[in-house]
Parts: sequence; structure tokens; C-alpha cells
Amino acid sequence: MKKPILAVLMAGLCSSLSAQQFLDLNQLGCATVTSPEEIQRVYDFAQAPPPAYKTTDAVDSIPLSIHIVGKDDGSGYYSLDNLFAVICKLNTRYAPVNMYFYVKWPIHYINNTSFYDHNGTNGAQMMWENNIANTANVYFVDDPNGACGYYAPAQDAVAIANKCSGPASTTLVHELGHYMGLAHTFYGWEGRTTANPPSNPERVARTGAGANCSTRGDGFCDTDADFLSDRWQCPYNNNYQDAAGDAYHPDPTIYMSYSQDACMSRFTSQQISYMRSQLHSRRTSMLTINSPTPYAPMAQPNIVYPADQLYANYQRIIWNRVPGAEYYHVKVFRSTLQVDALLVQEVLTQDTMLELNFTIQPNATFNVKVNPLTAANVCPDNANIRNFVSTDALTTMGVEDLSAEATVRVVPNPVTGGTFQVQLGALPSGAYELTLVNMNGQKVLRHSFDYVTGSNTQLSVQHLPAGMYFLNVTGAAGTQLVEKVLIQH
Repeated sequence: MKKPILAVLMAGLCSSLSAQQFLDLNQLGCATVTSPEEIQRVYDFAQAPPPAYKTTDAVDSIPLSIHIVGKDDGSGYYSLDNLFAVICKLNTRYAPVNMYFYVKWPIHYINNTSFYDHNGTNGAQMMWENNIANTANVYFVDDPNGACGYYAPAQDAVAIANKCSGPASTTLVHELGHYMGLAHTFYGWEGRTTANPPSNPERVARTGAGANCSTRGDGFCDTDADFLSDRWQCPYNNNYQDAAGDAYHPDPTIYMSYSQDACMSRFTSQQISYMRSQLHSRRTSMLTINSPTPYAPMAQPNIVYPADQLYANYQRIIWNRVPGAEYYHVKVFRSTLQVDALLVQEVLTQDTMLELNFTIQPNATFNVKVNPLTAANVCPDNANIRNFVSTDALTTMGVEDLSAEATVRVVPNPVTGGTFQVQLGALPSGAYELTLVNMNGQKVLRHSFDYVTGSNTQLSVQHLPAGMYFLNVTGAAGTQLVEKVLIQH
């Protein structure tokens, strides 16, 4: 069954793959089978490519529906850290194709052991039950039919093995190549060796009377003839020859080969042209979905609480909303003398507060990372980190939920220099009043001013003791906003 995205990801933490040694695509291979109809479509294109698809300056945004599959008990989930790193790398590798993949929220969690380790039948059932229409569906599982991954044409979805999905892996790049219509560079040699070659295989020559590169193999004449349907290490060092006596020299840099991940770096021009033709002729439904705002660096969130101590009666994490953020990836770690950075809680949330749901002993050391995400920006380079120590002391801090909307921002927050700026963003110009309230509900500072949209106002709090406060903003058009402010001296 599916698990809501806002659920805390605790059951699968013990089997997180963040420290695992990942396998190359060429170690387990790909279980995709290109049909005769699909390869004939490639051959037809190669012999008469539509001019409109040869080159393009446009970048197409393609929605990815991500399904993370675990066992029945919710264990074994693919690491979110790895997922986001793989998607970032995917977009770097598809940049020459002018395709950009973004996450179609939410991320779906499926607890089903028969899908987690599946054969072809169970894999098909998994996809039929869970595919999201008009998106590229990708399933991260433990064992996708004994391979590193595959594209299933009938179900029109991709399955990827967790163990073949490290940040440097090419498996997802390869399988999405199949999704966009590409065959293996060694097409026709599947399950064969040089002792048992296919009938009339692709020849090495790219031009001349004997060349058949547009009607055999993968159909592209800018991919060298390839007969290596088994795993191989680059560079190729052998002297196998085709029927004309020309030595094969398969190219290890092409993603659709079976060379090592570290050797792969590109799609060829003809492969790119064909993928774009398929996107704009057979997959136009994906392009009708509203694309997200293009990738842009995001601000770091300010972690408002805890500052240094986590109080026994206030066991939660609070941070400021980041403009444009759609989700936050929050991770809480515990450090001990025996174990460094043990992940104890992880969540994807749209909120700006996380209730801690594990047993917390006094004098334990923790750190929390909060990374803001958008559909087009899941790259893990914006996380803010806060270290703190738990205590059995109590605080008078209120426990009511308060808004932390980005319309009002306090910079810096925490306040360490005795002054801070209040930024009201796009609020309308007019008369406003700022009131700072301490944890006991006492108003300790009041400031009235005429606001001009886009300007900033500075407040001095040097006379106030360190602690948590709430900034109330009232003014034009009935505006009422609340922001948390942490003062440190």
C-alpha cells in the first residue's frame, strides 16, 4: 500500500543505502527488451529523420513520478539523499538533450514485499496499480527482475535497483534512454556471443556499399558498431572483426552501452535527435503539464529553535519558511562517542515545524539539517545545519503553532549583533506596527513606521535578554503576521 509523503521515514532508516557500495549498470545489466516494432521505428527515423527534430534550442521540462518501494513492514526504502543526488546528476547528463526532469510531487511510498523484490509479473502489477498518468514513472526497488533496471513498454514505466542507484550511477540515465525510444548499442546481440552471432549483424563501416548502420544494430550511424551484450571494462582491448574483416571498436562513452558507469558520458547527436522526436510526437501529454519554475539556487532556512538546547517540554524543530520552497527535507542525527551522525528521524514536509518522535535522553548531542526543495531543484546544496544538546530543563516557551510565512522575514535570525532587519517583501505600502513579544506574552518592543514596498526596517534589541520572541506585524489592509525571532548575545 502507499504511504503518505508527510509520514516520518523511520522504518527504512536501518537499511539506508547512503553508505552502501553501489553496483555498476554493467554488473547486473539491463532487463529492457526493445520490440521489433520499436527498433523498426528507429530504423525508419534514421533513414529519413524529420528536420524539425534534428536540433533545438528549447529545453523541455519532463515530470517524474517517483515511487519508493519498501517491504510490507516499511523497511528497505531507497535513501532520499541518494534520490536527490541522482536526479541532479540526471539533469546534468540530459542537459545536451535539452531535457530537464523535475519531481512531480508527492513522492509515493509503497509497502509491498512482492514489488520490492519482483519478477516480470509482479513488476507489471506494481506499475499498473501505481502509475501516475502523463508523467515518467520511476520505481526504486531492491530487485527489479534480477537486473540493475528496466523499462517496461507495456506498462510504460521504469524500475531501478537501489543498489545500482548511487549518485554516480548511470542506470537511471540508461533506462530513461529506453523510455525515450533508444535501444542498446549492441541491439541484435542480446544473449549471443562471437561464437553465435546474429544473422547479418551491424558492420563496422559507417559509409560505403557495405554499411548497414541505419538498418541494423541500434539504427544510428554515429554510434560505433557494438557486439558486447555482456558486461565489459573500458577501454575495449580485443580484435574481433565483422564479416568484412573490419575490427570492432565499441564506444564505452555511450550511455546505452554496457560499459562501466565511469566510462559513460554521452548520448550521440542522432540519439538525441531521436529522443526529442519521440518526446514531441509520442509523449506530448507530458509537455501539457505546467512546468515548474526553472532551477534556481535557494536561500538557506534559518533554524529558529532549538538554539543550543532542546528543552524537555518543547521537543520540536522550527525553521523559517524559504521563499519558493515547496517541501523541506529534514534530518535529525544523534552523535555519540561510539557512533557519528546516526540518523534518528527523517521527513519530507511542507510545514516549518517538526515534532520529534523518538526517545530523547538528557545531555544527548544532536544536529538537524533542513534542506528546502522545489520540483525543479532537489539538489542537496542548501541545507542549514544546527547543533544542539538535549536537557531535562523546562521552558516557558509557548507550544501553540504560529505562522512563519516568508512574507515577513527577520535577517539575521538568530539575532547575534543586537540589531536585525525586518523585511516585508511584497506587502502593500502603508502604516505598520511591529511588536516584539517574549515567551511570557509581554510586549517588550513596539515600533510604528510607514512602509514602502520592498524597503527594510531595522530594530535594535541590544537591551533585551537572549531568548525566543515573536514578532507581530499589523498594518495595511488588515495585515496580521507572526514570525519567530531568536535573540542571542
